[in-house]
Amino acid sequence: VWMKLLLENWRKFIKEEDVIPADIEKKILAVFDFDETIADTHAKTVVRVKGTGETVRRLSQVQLDTEKPGEDEEFDFSEFDDVGDAEEKKNITNKMKEFIDDPNSQVMVVTSRAEKAEDPIHSYLNFLGIDTSSLIIKGLAGLSKGDYLTNIVKMNPSINKVYFLDDSEANVQDVWMKLNTFKKDTERELFISATHVLTEGLLL
Repeated sequence: VWMKLLLENWRKFIKEEDVIPADIEKKILAVFDFDETIADTHAKTVVRVKGTGETVRRLSQVQLDTEKPGEDEEFDFSEFDDVGDAEEKKNITNKMKEFIDDPNSQVMVVTSRAEKAEDPIHSYLNFLGIDTSSLIIKGLAGLSKGDYLTNIVKMNPSINKVYFLDDSEANVQDVWMKLNTFKKDTERELFISATHVLTEGLLL
């Protein structure tokens, strides 16, 4: 039994080490969502009937923030596997480039897409002429961005400023609340900016 527990803990450790970078030595962490933030992708979440796969409806990010599948329904996120028809939001990518050019900043793209979308996103950003040599791209497959970024800040003590941009108000609130809770609990000096990106690319 103890050997099984040891192996399970080891697998968990390996997974966390792979997911959460712990070697960031920059003071500023600038985090960008991908869909409808860096680019308009027109991808939506499809609600399907369990068992038959019949399409019931398609949800935008705003709808997804507030809706849960019914008892006989399930969410299909497969439209987010590809980024082929993405349209750049230049005011956002220009802001990203400013952070990339800042030697004190570590830039990340953190998306709710699955991990298999990381390479297509990387290729798309290269296509736009964005320097991705130091960029960290992470697909969370719907997991909490607030939890993920709090763990990054926790494991990288050099970070004292966090900038987060996302079109999802739910994600913005999640990150804002969890980082501020961490800041209060640890009394760590930390500037936090969590910005809601509107459809037009405007910032709130």
